[in-house]
Amino acid sequence: MARPSPVEASGGPVMGDITGGGGELRVQIAANSGGQGGKVVGAAAPEKCLNRFVRMVALMERTGNALGTLAFNWAAIILLGGYPSVLRPDKDFLYATTIIFVEAARSTRTNAQTSILRCWRKISAYWSIPKEQPLTDNDLLPALGMSIVYNLVGCDQNNLLEIDRVTDLIPKITGFTSFRSAIMNSESQQKVLLKSSLKVLQRLTRIEGEIGITLRYKISKHPFLFRNLAEILGDSNSNQELRKLVAGILRNLAIDRDTRQEIGQMQMLITMLMKAFLDSSRSFSSNVDCLLPKVAGQALVMLSSENPHNCFVMLKEPDFINKLKNMILIHDDKYIYVAVSLLRNMCLHAQPELTESDLKELSHTLGEVLERIMDAEGAELEILIGLSSQICKLIPEEFSQELEHGQIKRRFIKRLVDTLNANMNPSSHCPGIRRVVLEQSIYMMEYNSHYANCFNEYQMMDALSIVELTPSRAENYMVFLGDTGFMECNTPLSALADRAKELMGRQWLQGINSAN
Repeated sequence: MARPSPVEASGGPVMGDITGGGGELRVQIAANSGGQGGKVVGAAAPEKCLNRFVRMVALMERTGNALGTLAFNWAAIILLGGYPSVLRPDKDFLYATTIIFVEAARSTRTNAQTSILRCWRKISAYWSIPKEQPLTDNDLLPALGMSIVYNLVGCDQNNLLEIDRVTDLIPKITGFTSFRSAIMNSESQQKVLLKSSLKVLQRLTRIEGEIGITLRYKISKHPFLFRNLAEILGDSNSNQELRKLVAGILRNLAIDRDTRQEIGQMQMLITMLMKAFLDSSRSFSSNVDCLLPKVAGQALVMLSSENPHNCFVMLKEPDFINKLKNMILIHDDKYIYVAVSLLRNMCLHAQPELTESDLKELSHTLGEVLERIMDAEGAELEILIGLSSQICKLIPEEFSQELEHGQIKRRFIKRLVDTLNANMNPSSHCPGIRRVVLEQSIYMMEYNSHYANCFNEYQMMDALSIVELTPSRAENYMVFLGDTGFMECNTPLSALADRAKELMGRQWLQGINSAN
């Protein structure tokens, strides 16, 4: 393992030289010098001890890496390879437990991501045998292999590359999501394997970067994955945690455009996600139960992004817009931003399907949305302005009336300009905030040119000039996973700034002509 070179003391000898390729670690220590002319008195014993200590550390590091590789091979080739029946229950289960424990310890030291105590608790959980349906060691071995993979995924990028390279590993994990897997011998084993595989898939599908794109593609191409996930969502015997894991997997996979389309073709998945999300009004007995509607809603937001077909499917739900409106008005922060995002997507991609009744429900949300815009920040502010801009585009008269009757026109316009000035350096947390502010401003001035005068009072033209000078590639995307952007916008940010300046300039010229 390569180590950083030592810092040289000013005017003194280099006290260490750590070099070597292929993970070799060598240390050279300069002996103390003394006497006239720097005569060497002799190598001090502590220096020899330090050399021995460093060599021991290097050996331990290599041993740890070897055990990590062994752990991965055990999980990928033996446990997930479908051979638990040939393992010796009295010894091999203990070996597997030792391997995962040592690997977790190594990962904790090098990455500070995995707790030994948490890992031990997981192993203990697998050892806990339900009285009504005892699990054998063979039942637990595949699940233990899944646990090894789960921990390796969160430790090192190299582990992800190895998972990608191992032939049939991802199809094998995905296959465990089936209720009717051929290798399952008992209901107890089925439950353990099902939960383990879903947890691994959820972690794999949220990986960042190019390797994440590759893994999501391989997972989504399993021919029975979506059918299996639909069965879990639709099974009345599935607990809330399993359904939450399924919703999380669908949410993560839906970040890809083609996968969104494929999921939408299985309308049953969208219908069951809708049911899980809209059941948020009932009481829940645990945090997991409470999280299910939120995660299901997030999956629906991803599925409805840039996909009119999926939006049309969602609008088949009776009174869907009204139900979203109620979620916004009940002041429940757990679901309000999911509901706001869904409403925005309905306005953006399913406008022809919105009825007069739907538009009326939209107008009823305006007061709450505009008031929240005054206090929100970051991603929440971007979501809220995104909805208000679409409502302004669809029903501009009602939007204008709300500003006037609420006596918040100037406060709202100042808030937009201040938001533009405060977000000149966009982040992956809210990459589209300047875009939605510009869209909101444009729709307002297109409906009523006199809004331009109010924008001008708050130096909107100066803010627009800065936007033109500071475009960012990040602002071309709606969603980020790590440093990778998804859902690229068609209209460049500079074009929106030009349009806003054009509308303001037009009103300025009209004012001059009127004065003359």
